[in-house]
Amino acid sequence: QLSSRRRWQLTLLTLLMLVGGFAEVISLGLVVPFLAFLIDPVEAMQVPIAAQMANIFDSADSNDLRWKFTVLFIVAAVFSGAFRFLLNWMNTKFTYGIGHELGTEVYRRVISQPYAVHISRDSSEIVGAISKVEPVTHILAALLNGMSAMLLSISIVVTLIIINPVLTAITMISLGGVYAVVMLVVKKRLEINSESISQSVNDRFKVTQEALGSIRDILLGHGQQYFSNFFNKINWAYTRARTSNLIIGPSPRFIVEALGITVIASFAYFSVISADGLNAMIPVLGA
Repeated sequence: QLSSRRRWQLTLLTLLMLVGGFAEVISLGLVVPFLAFLIDPVEAMQVPIAAQMANIFDSADSNDLRWKFTVLFIVAAVFSGAFRFLLNWMNTKFTYGIGHELGTEVYRRVISQPYAVHISRDSSEIVGAISKVEPVTHILAALLNGMSAMLLSISIVVTLIIINPVLTAITMISLGGVYAVVMLVVKKRLEINSESISQSVNDRFKVTQEALGSIRDILLGHGQQYFSNFFNKINWAYTRARTSNLIIGPSPRFIVEALGITVIASFAYFSVISADGLNAMIPVLGA
């Protein structure tokens, strides 16, 4: 159960995520008028958002508008990047702060158990329970980062729908479909790897304690190679599962990014050969 201090911090984090999404909307929304004015200030006035912002600046000079839009876009981009850095910093501090408290609480509960429980329980289980706090912390960090990414994604998608609903719909359906297929393929492997990692952690502690507890017999009986081979087998299962997770983890992103570039390049090509031309589509493609 979270303390009142941690609950307050979680509420603050949620609010910051919402503000971060709003900052991303502003930064992304400025891409269209910024690129439009850089390409052709006259044509840019046909873009509603660009025309509205030009009226706010109260300027008819092309170079003046370009300069003002450039400064505004830079300020928005820097603010958005700084805010995302702040959000990541607070997410990390919050997550590992909870991990520290969780590890301390697990240790306190372990040593508070009655003596009868201690002598009936394998010590490797106790050590393994404490060592599992770190993976739990990583999961919590992933959940918070996922929540932040989801809010940012919703903000970005809503902005893109406003800018160009057709292009956004085609892109999101394509990327979402590919991502869903990839996740279905790797989900089972991730579950198997997680079970293997959990079991291997306990087994490593167990075989280490058994070896150290009977080190005299091992030395006299020359059993070092046997225990080394046994530990090697367990450690290899752990390493293989961890390596597999690290490889699989970012792979959906790489596939989606490649598909995204493909979709953008395709739209750029068809824009060139269409009646509107590429100039009309560059601001939208940039967003």
